[in-house]
Amino acid sequence: MADLRLKKSYQNAFRGLYDLIKKEENIKIHFIVALVVVAAIIYFNLNRVEASIILILIMLVFITEIANTALEQLIDQVHPKHHPGIRMVKDALAGMVLVTVIISVIIGIALFIPHLIGNLFDLIVGAILFLIVVIVVLITALI
Repeated sequence: MADLRLKKSYQNAFRGLYDLIKKEENIKIHFIVALVVVAAIIYFNLNRVEASIILILIMLVFITEIANTALEQLIDQVHPKHHPGIRMVKDALAGMVLVTVIISVIIGIALFIPHLIGNLFDLIVGAILFLIVVIVVLITALI
């Protein structure tokens, strides 16, 4: 009986993640950025500590985006009409995601810089990767 409840719990969790990825543009963008950053971790051969910090930051961005989306959906169901107080709550939720993204980008850049300075080719490739990430992050923040 407990095994059945546990299985159902996991099914619900995976369905929720699937729905988010399928329906929410910001999650898709975060996912693409995360893949680029993981590729950069591999390409630049970051050590375990650096890679762990970056992976934790990626998870924080996902967690805040998931919380933002879930709470916005709940708010829309409970209070579907526009209200200044509701707008403020939704803006604060979006701000939570934005702050997490900005801090993650700053820390990520700080961790990648020593690896980017290794040689000129790495610097050029790294700069292109970071520009792509920063542009996608900024687009995400503005959407």
